[in-house]
Order: sequence, then C-alpha cells, then structure tokens
Amino acid sequence: MRKVFRCTARITALLSSVVMAVSAQTAFAYSGSGANNSYPEYQCDHIEYLDDGGRIYVYFIDGIKNSFPVPPDGFDPLTASDEDLSTYGFPPKLY
Repeated sequence: MRKVFRCTARITALLSSVVMAVSAQTAFAYSGSGANNSYPEYQCDHIEYLDDGGRIYVYFIDGIKNSFPVPPDGFDPLTASDEDLSTYGFPPKLY
C-alpha cells in the first residue's frame, strides 16, 4: 500500500510540475513580450478640459463616442459633490 501511495504521489507531483510549466510558458507568451498583438491602437480624438482641472478623453471607436473622464490632481471622492462624482464615473454617495 505504501509503494502505491508513493508512486501515486510522485506521478501527481510530476504532472503538477508539467502543468505549471506549460501554464507559465503560455502566460509569458501572451504577456506582450515579443508577441504580436492583433489589437488595434486607438488615437484620442480630442480632450475636453473641465473647469476644476479634470479632463475627459474622447475616442471614436467604430463610429461610437467613448468618453474616459480623469479627475484632477487631489480629487477626493469622499468629499466630492454628487455632481463631481457623477462626472468622473463614481457611484453616488450612500447617506
């Protein structure tokens, strides 16, 4: 019984090592290190500057406007108004 257990444990350890090695190689291949990415690169169409120093980056992707708001330096969502939270994509406060 002990020999069967030792053999099974060794086979399981060997298989686990092989699976981990293959997984690591696959993850490395897709990490962008030399791999040819087939993803398109998008250029920002324009930037909308807000009065508080924030910005909204606008991209047109397949004819659809996509806006990505970036809050100004020092923006604190804990003390911001509900309007500012909405502008920058934060959920409203729970009172």
